Amino acid sequence: MTRLLIFILVLLSAPTLMAGEPSADPVMQNSLSELKKEVIRLNRDLFVLKEQLLFPESSQVSIFIGLNGNAFFHLDSIRVKIDGRNVASHLYTDHEIRALLMGGLHRIYLANMKSGIHEAGLFITGQDKQGREIKRAITRVFEKGENEKFLKMEINENRTIQRPSFAIQEWE
Repeated sequence: MTRLLIFILVLLSAPTLMAGEPSADPVMQNSLSELKKEVIRLNRDLFVLKEQLLFPESSQVSIFIGLNGNAFFHLDSIRVKIDGRNVASHLYTDHEIRALLMGGLHRIYLANMKSGIHEAGLFITGQDKQGREIKRAITRVFEKGENEKFLKMEINENRTIQRPSFAIQEWE
């Protein structure tokens, strides 16, 4: 692994070292370009391999956050508890809120977990349209089986009561 990293560093620094000597050799330029592409591909493969080793699919649990409209609620932060332990928290920026409103999802939590019954708790803080602070807590008991588990917490607009509604869904 160390040798590979040294090799990659040498390859990436080679153009800098050769910058003093202008090269007119197109064959050399092409081979250098191909070599750079190969290094980028290897780096991507190493990242994927690292993710697979650290978080095998059979023990993986992911929690995502989705936001459908914000006429009645402006999200400030979310804190996640699993089986009574604080495991994640996030303070949202306006840029992140815009991305969520355009249909994006935020993966707030990714970890390995044993099979069995677990409880996920999400603690949401935000403001209503009058600027008053809103704090909500929602929980869901779920069973982690042999496959990866995905949970999605959605914040939706409830137009009849003009307040946000919160729900946690399980994905297979």
